[in-house]
Amino acid sequence: MQKVIGVLSGKGGVGKTVTAINVSAALHERGYDSTVIDADISSANLTVHLGLPDATVSLQDVLEGRAHLYNAIRVVPRGLRIVPASLSLEKSIADLSGLKKVVRDSQLNGLTFIDSPPGFSREVYHIIDACDDVIIVTNPDVPSVTDALKITEVAKKMGKNNLGIVITRLEKRSFEVTPREIESLCEVPIIGIIPEDRSVKKSIYEKTPVVYHSPHSKAAVGYKRLAAKLVNEEYEPPPMLALRRVLGI
Repeated sequence: MQKVIGVLSGKGGVGKTVTAINVSAALHERGYDSTVIDADISSANLTVHLGLPDATVSLQDVLEGRAHLYNAIRVVPRGLRIVPASLSLEKSIADLSGLKKVVRDSQLNGLTFIDSPPGFSREVYHIIDACDDVIIVTNPDVPSVTDALKITEVAKKMGKNNLGIVITRLEKRSFEVTPREIESLCEVPIIGIIPEDRSVKKSIYEKTPVVYHSPHSKAAVGYKRLAAKLVNEEYEPPPMLALRRVLGI
């Protein structure tokens, strides 16, 4: 059975792509079929995050009718499946109005995450329309939360089920907007909290999802817990987790 989840944000740079990659990777580790589609056509970077060369067959080719979605799927190490967008400037503009039909006709098994561009462009509306559910990613600062509220309202007006908000880079500082305040303002639950963690930057540099690169780090555990919640399961952290972090095992 196919379920399509849009990974949205009102503001750029909040960790939306990192979230899509790591949640999908964590679900794959749990034995679920999971695919990430890079629909951020103008700023495609899914392949960059994973250290892959530019796509031979991209989402743009699929949208323009030159290939089937299955031809664009790439399987990266450990079995994570992605549908990349091309890095080419010539292909940086594409019509996403056919995305819904492309995704539905593909009948991909399991969960499909669509990594959306930030903001409120026409392309974002097409992406939301292609989804069953959405999740909103934000940082705990006022501009990010303000834009998270706006994209939450957009999804609501389009009749989409909002699974909740994922807060990334939380440090629990006095100047941050608290999870409770974000939940109250947006009127949707917080479903994931990813602490500020240097392991994320290291994993991006080494082009490996943090759930693989540093599986016991605070960020990785946050993404694994979020993945479990999306499939209505409990995440059981490994024994002596704090010691494992210290020892790096």
